[in-house]
Amino acid sequence: MARKINGFPGGARIEALIISDSKILTIHRKNHGQEYWVLPGGRWEENETREEGVVREVFEEVSLKVEVIRPVFFLHVENDGQKFVYLCKHLGGEPKLGNFNEKNTMALDGEQFYEPSWVTISDLPKTKLYTLEFRDWFLENYRNGQLPDEVFEMKIVRNQFREE
Repeated sequence: MARKINGFPGGARIEALIISDSKILTIHRKNHGQEYWVLPGGRWEENETREEGVVREVFEEVSLKVEVIRPVFFLHVENDGQKFVYLCKHLGGEPKLGNFNEKNTMALDGEQFYEPSWVTISDLPKTKLYTLEFRDWFLENYRNGQLPDEVFEMKIVRNQFREE
C-alpha cells in the first residue's frame, strides 16, 4: 500500500493542464480573503492510475471530459508531498463547477469561492497561479504552442506554497 502524506497516496496531487486558444483552464479560488488560481485537480486515489485520477478530477471539478496526453511537470515538496501535472486535451463543452466537494464547501462556508475560469497565457505573469513554481516553469517553456517533450522535475524544501 502506498504511503499517504496529506491524504494523498504517496503524497500525490494530480492536476490537468488544459490549453485552448492561448488560454489555460483554472479554478479561480477565494479562500478566507486569499485570492488565487489553481489547475483543476486533486487527490490521486489508491484504486486508480494518476491518469485516471486526472480525468476523474477534471470531471468532478469543472464538468469536462478530457483525454490525458502526457505528464509535463513533477514537483516534489519535501515534507509536503508531490504534484503531477498532465497535459490534457479538452474534448468539448464549457467548464462549469461540478456537483462535488467544491459546491458543497461554498454552500457551507461563505468565505470559500470556486469558479472555473480560462486565463489568457499572456496574463499568467500577473496571476497568482499555484504553485508558482509551475506557473513560472510554464511561462519559461511554452513556446509556439508547445511544451518540451521531457517531463520537468523539481524538488524543493518548504512547508507551504511560495507567496508572491
